[in-house]
Amino acid sequence: MTRKVIMFRRATLATAVTVAALAIPLASTPASAAETSLCGVMMYPAFRATGFGSWSYQSKTVMKPVELNVTDTYGDGYAVGIRLRTQRLDGSIHNWTWHKNTDGHGKTSQFVSSATDSGHIVAASVQVGVFDGSKLLQSCYSDAIANPYT
Repeated sequence: MTRKVIMFRRATLATAVTVAALAIPLASTPASAAETSLCGVMMYPAFRATGFGSWSYQSKTVMKPVELNVTDTYGDGYAVGIRLRTQRLDGSIHNWTWHKNTDGHGKTSQFVSSATDSGHIVAASVQVGVFDGSKLLQSCYSDAIANPYT
């Protein structure tokens, strides 16, 4: 009986692995599907901001829509912000404009736009920051997501 259970489990595992291997290419998204990248800013004693970006690559040079979301997670009076960062074909980084959330603790702001760069967009990520006025106090960078068109 034990041997049948083990063999059944192996067969079930083998079936699951086979199904997963077949499903991954089927589930892989077309190049224009939305990509998401996120990070959180830690300043002792707590996380101060979290943010994420979601976008779709349309070509080597265009991302749209680009949705940036940032949440103020700590009642300290500081503003939080988010911006898109893209890497160009020549390796340089394009830091896009900061979008700030000054609505206070527990509030989330969403910014929707697009990004076009003739220098080719090789990859994109977000930077989330905590601000005292215009001074950036602390920030984090999300993992970059490669553009499938490049």
